Amino acid sequence: MPYSRTSPILTASRVSLQVDRVVEFAAERGASRLADLRQYLQTVDEACKLLRIDPVVIVAQSDLETDSWRSTWWNERLNPAGIGITGDPAQNAASQTWVDGRISAFGHLSHMAAYLWGNEAFGKWQPNWPDLETANRRFRAPIQAGFRAEILQDLNGSWAIDPQNNYGGKLAERANRMEAFSSSTPIDDSVDGPVRFGRVPHPPFERAIVPKPAHTSSGSGYDWVPSGRRIVGMVHHEWMGVGTESFHKGFFACPNGERCKNALVDYIIMKNGKIIMINEPIGNRSPWASGGGVGSPGGLEGDGPAFVAKFGVPAINARNVSIEYVKHDSERFTQEQVQAGGALAAYWHDQDGQLWNEHPFTSKHRLVTSFLHFEFGTTTCGKGELSDITRVQAVTKGIMRQHQQSGSGGPIEPHVPTQPSPTLPGGLTLAEARNRFGTLKRHNQDGSKENFSFDPSGIISLAWAHRSAAEDDWPRSKNWYVLDNDGDSLQIVTFANDWHLVQASQRSGFSWIDFVPSA
Repeated sequence: MPYSRTSPILTASRVSLQVDRVVEFAAERGASRLADLRQYLQTVDEACKLLRIDPVVIVAQSDLETDSWRSTWWNERLNPAGIGITGDPAQNAASQTWVDGRISAFGHLSHMAAYLWGNEAFGKWQPNWPDLETANRRFRAPIQAGFRAEILQDLNGSWAIDPQNNYGGKLAERANRMEAFSSSTPIDDSVDGPVRFGRVPHPPFERAIVPKPAHTSSGSGYDWVPSGRRIVGMVHHEWMGVGTESFHKGFFACPNGERCKNALVDYIIMKNGKIIMINEPIGNRSPWASGGGVGSPGGLEGDGPAFVAKFGVPAINARNVSIEYVKHDSERFTQEQVQAGGALAAYWHDQDGQLWNEHPFTSKHRLVTSFLHFEFGTTTCGKGELSDITRVQAVTKGIMRQHQQSGSGGPIEPHVPTQPSPTLPGGLTLAEARNRFGTLKRHNQDGSKENFSFDPSGIISLAWAHRSAAEDDWPRSKNWYVLDNDGDSLQIVTFANDWHLVQASQRSGFSWIDFVPSA
């Protein structure tokens, strides 16, 4: 149905934006800050599903108020809808600046929520979103003025003073144009009410923490995290073999376990669905579970590069819970393993404040947080389990819904929106990163040498970019030494300002090490 001046802002129908098409539309018109625009659109799309606001109306208003995202206010301040722009130069100069497209979207939605619900908006706002009054400093202005809005025409004279008294008509015109870039999406209307985090229970498990030598650096299959681990995601592994419970518990244990010195995971899930915790996920031991991906082009695949670009290399192991599913390579996960793994994942994703309806994607971090081992390392582990992990994610999503809002808790098919290429740390373009990184010379054990440039899927490249952006120091790469260490591999990467990136063992991740010269 076409939009008109009397079209509602709230909608019973469920509409999803086709973000890529809106970005293409904006680019054709010479829009600025397209990366931020994409963030804005993605956030509006996901948040509107929970607020029950029509995202087409929101984006249509942004299209109108920013002159298709070409205005000075959008370009300089990411102001998405003329918020605080009154015509008074002094007041305009003090209007808010938003730091990125995601915060800009919440600023727009906060302002609209004030018009729609007044102070009742606090009960509809999600707890993991930016605070209503932080997202939009003018949140209370419409409430204090007594403005309320249910249809597009209600915004005339309150949000905007239109000389032709046709603000609603202009919005409807833009909405009809934007409707071409949207599609219907099924939403379960039996689920309603505010989301509440922290209510998903940890499934039953046996605690059998394996003994390892104590240390505060790195070794024996784990790195030491002094402040404790902060979990964001989960990596699913297949064991590629089946043994007794006692065998699997002892496999990583010291002093006699086969992987005493060079591996550790957090959980084991037996074929009957029994969960065994062998390492404390929020403790100080960060398992060498997913490694550091050292091959060419770098070992990162799928959703791995986006995670490393955002959180850094140590986070591969430190910020992901690792699960081993006991099975032969040719076997599927049992239904009991699927249920157990899904319940375990639901607990940890909920603990991080991730929304059930987005899983395995989360708008909180703007990336996927459910992984298979091969996405982080040069391994085939998990490549045969793509259908199994989809089953696990469906269980995870259903359990999260049951406890965050309502519902039966049954599996819900996961869906991940099309993701753009990961944004490089520091906002660099690929050409800028390659220029700053320079040429890295690898010295192999056989005496041969190879040259490498910056690789957007490479562990070393992203480790360098992540630290460089954090410290605002961009040293050129120098040498990559691959050494033999009594049959194991020791790798050291050097940079122009004496940074050293080290992989202490073939199974460990890369870590930044400061070498202190002796006196």
